[in-house]
Amino acid sequence: MEWPKSIRALPIVAILVASAAAALSNPAQTTAAEISRPSTVGVEPGSAAGLEPRQAAGPPPGAILLGIAKNQWSYCVLLCPPMIEFAFNVTTATLNAPEVYDRALAETGSESRARGIALTTVTGPASDGIDKMFSLDIALVVPKVKNVMGVTAVEMMTVADLALSGDTPDEVGAAYDTGRTRILEAVETPMMYNPPDLRQPDTRLQYAAVNAVDIGWTAGYVVPEMMMIGGAASVDKAADALAATGDPAQARDAGLASLNQVIHEAGLVLRDSITNRRQP
Repeated sequence: MEWPKSIRALPIVAILVASAAAALSNPAQTTAAEISRPSTVGVEPGSAAGLEPRQAAGPPPGAILLGIAKNQWSYCVLLCPPMIEFAFNVTTATLNAPEVYDRALAETGSESRARGIALTTVTGPASDGIDKMFSLDIALVVPKVKNVMGVTAVEMMTVADLALSGDTPDEVGAAYDTGRTRILEAVETPMMYNPPDLRQPDTRLQYAAVNAVDIGWTAGYVVPEMMMIGGAASVDKAADALAATGDPAQARDAGLASLNQVIHEAGLVLRDSITNRRQP
């Protein structure tokens, strides 16, 4: 026998009414879905529920470039006075050299010694000026630039590693902000003798990048500047020997001996840079 539609609907209506009555009688009771849903009260829009929203911690735009520009000025403040002093002293000595030669010739009666004495008035200030300029560059400027370049390489490689490994945009962005902060710290670190190494490599590629920076700056700047310092000193020693003995052969030997010593020392510095690499 087929029941009327109104009677067949009665069980459904009864279930709905009973559910509503149970909910009204116990308003504190919640559904399983409501229990499992995390609360979003107080969470910033766009951030994951229950997680701290990412704070923008990086330096403001242009801060690193401004810091680099300030560094260039500080390098000029450090190196320009010795350059000006070098140019003035060498130019003055060169202009006075003929008079020095005439006086020395009258006193010693030896043309070769007179030439040596006149040369020393030029080679002495030249050697002192070159030594001062490049020694400051090697001791203060090069270590700072190596730190900045090394930190930049390490931090940007860290960001790239996170991006390639599938980290979330927030995580990559946080690493980018942290990297820019560390780069700015390296840029703003004052020049000093024997500065601390600010680079913090973690992976083999990062260690390789740091070592490449060290070797590149040693081969491209430190060794050539050592050779310029030593070359000027060797010429000065040759002039001193000529002024003392009047013997061109002895002067040549004295200059070559000094130059060979400089070449040896520069070679040791380059070798140490290549062999004493940082290891992970």
